Amino acid sequence: MNMQIDSQVKNMIMIAKSFKQGCQLAAMKDDGRVDGKEKRQLKIIEKATDSFINELQKVI
Repeated sequence: MNMQIDSQVKNMIMIAKSFKQGCQLAAMKDDGRVDGKEKRQLKIIEKATDSFINELQKVI
């Protein structure tokens, strides 16, 4: 595999993981806890992000 593509894919995986964690922290930032609506939103975000990461991992 092209080393540059490999590097970009690995970078995007790390960005996606950081995005997921950032969303979790943002949900707690306004009031210090995650309410029901935020939990549902986070679940959707987590599922989509994990799916994206899994697809990227198939490339490398």
